[in-house]
Amino acid sequence: MKRIDIELTPEEYFGEELLRAAVRRKTGIPDSDIGHIEIVRRSLDSRRGIRYHTTVDVYPTGEAYLQPDYKGCYHCKGHTKFKGKGTLNVKGNSKHAIYSKEYIELKNCTINVTGAKKDAIHCQQYFRMASGVVNISQADDDGIQVELKGETATAGSDDEDEDTGNFYMTGGTLTINGVADKCIKTDGTISYTGGTQDFDTKNVEENAASGIAPTLLPNNDAEDTLYDLQGRQLPKGVQPKGLYIIKGKNKTQKRISY
Repeated sequence: MKRIDIELTPEEYFGEELLRAAVRRKTGIPDSDIGHIEIVRRSLDSRRGIRYHTTVDVYPTGEAYLQPDYKGCYHCKGHTKFKGKGTLNVKGNSKHAIYSKEYIELKNCTINVTGAKKDAIHCQQYFRMASGVVNISQADDDGIQVELKGETATAGSDDEDEDTGNFYMTGGTLTINGVADKCIKTDGTISYTGGTQDFDTKNVEENAASGIAPTLLPNNDAEDTLYDLQGRQLPKGVQPKGLYIIKGKNKTQKRISY
């Protein structure tokens, strides 16, 4: 198996023969030696016409390949970034409309989920909406559900390492109607610091995962120093749930308090 990064047009992305042709041009592998192409990661970019920035696994002819169990109409095995000023219309006729095994980030784009047999949008690690428009008009379960990828929450050293189960909205417009359960459900916390929330903000659920142990912050006897994300020093001991920075003698790290 060979993994490559490739930029695809919508026709190449959704058309099997055109996808094979694009991979041949990129790699020089003869068509007879390509047994299967599996899309691993993708991000949608509409700044200069719609393009999919994609990572694919190319399986040679004769190599065993196990068909994955897709969990959504749009299914991504890695993280998903929607950006640009294009529009994506999605409907999940049998499962989730949009499923990402890692985090989802949205900026500038418009996403319309017109129906889903499960969640309209389902992801792991975290969900962040910076701008753009998301319209969810029907789902047989939750509007947006964010789960932990691992068994315990970790803040990580950068975005890709974060696994908090948190929902962040800093801009844009989010409209949710016609959901059977919660508008938003998270294993972590829900944060609105900007944008327009056009849905019942009381019909949400935080900390939905069971058995998440709280992270201990420095107590009064510890040598470590505690700060918030704005760099303000805080008293040691019990703090409200959220992300914190702990500076010690030899390292600085983020911690989560539930």
